[in-house]
Amino acid sequence: MGPSCTVIYMKKGISGQWPVAERGEVYLTGLPSWPVKFEVKSGEKFYEFQITIPAVTEGIPDLGEVTCTQKIEAGIK
Repeated sequence: MGPSCTVIYMKKGISGQWPVAERGEVYLTGLPSWPVKFEVKSGEKFYEFQITIPAVTEGIPDLGEVTCTQKIEAGIK
């Protein structure tokens, strides 16, 4: 995945979109400290992943690599 991708987050009426950088990196901001599902749109395909954002008081947490799973249809469930 690269710059033609967008990460989309939707849960409980909250949503956000972030571009994906050259090497697949995404910098997410303003998210809660609980498991969060994301959707990724790349061309006409959709993928999803889930992460738990740690409650950090200093610095920027590095969540490491996350593997996306391809979805049949769009929309977070």
